[in-house]
Amino acid sequence: MIKDYRYVYNPAQQKFYLENGLIPVFIGMHKKTKKTFFKFEDNEKLQNVFDRWMKRKYKSQ
Repeated sequence: MIKDYRYVYNPAQQKFYLENGLIPVFIGMHKKTKKTFFKFEDNEKLQNVFDRWMKRKYKSQ
């Protein structure tokens, strides 16, 4: 399901998205947890990269 934006807090996933050509529209820090997040525009390209992320992540299980 495509939404307006996706927020990614996982550093490994952030790196994977960048390596696969996605550009964050914003990089910020959560006010309470102080964790860095990347905000990506949700679109078909992001969905394809996310599918590859999930297949890669769970391939060994």
